Amino acid sequence: MKCPNCHAQNENRAMYCSKCGTKLQVENSNDSKNLLIIVLVAIIVIGALTGLYMVLNSNNSSTSSENIQSSESNVVEVQKENPSEPATWHQVNTYSGVGGYSTGVNIKGSQMKIQFSAFPIKNYADNHMKVEVYKNGQFVDSSSVSWNGKSAVATRSNTIEVSGSGNYQIYVDGYELQYWNMEIYEWY
Repeated sequence: MKCPNCHAQNENRAMYCSKCGTKLQVENSNDSKNLLIIVLVAIIVIGALTGLYMVLNSNNSSTSSENIQSSESNVVEVQKENPSEPATWHQVNTYSGVGGYSTGVNIKGSQMKIQFSAFPIKNYADNHMKVEVYKNGQFVDSSSVSWNGKSAVATRSNTIEVSGSGNYQIYVDGYELQYWNMEIYEWY
């Protein structure tokens, strides 16, 4: 560093001139500037990667949900207008898709029935549709339909029935299917 008074050359980190004793201005270190730049670049890269991850996940979610169709009938009252009529099954929801799916359903009747069917892709592989039912986070029941490489390519169906009203979570695992359908009913 050069002294502004006598123009003598001093060490870069000297606080006073070695020739005349004038106080020298200490130059800002490039180390702190470099560290700041590195930290800012790291924050930008992490932000960009996080944004990319979120976009990709939302695309996967929207791709999956594009293949799901739902029609819900709003069941407001479970009480029958005429109590002397016998209890029957009433459709709550219907769903269709090709892959995995999950949904929640509030059953007000005394039982819930899930009827499901699926049609496989003809690829000589193992194909399946599995339905699992949970209530309050506890496993209740499951059932499936499946095909192997030698199975006839045909629709297969199955039914799950559970007792009790409440909030249920239903998970569908569909693998190598052209489509699947699921109907949910409640008994009242």
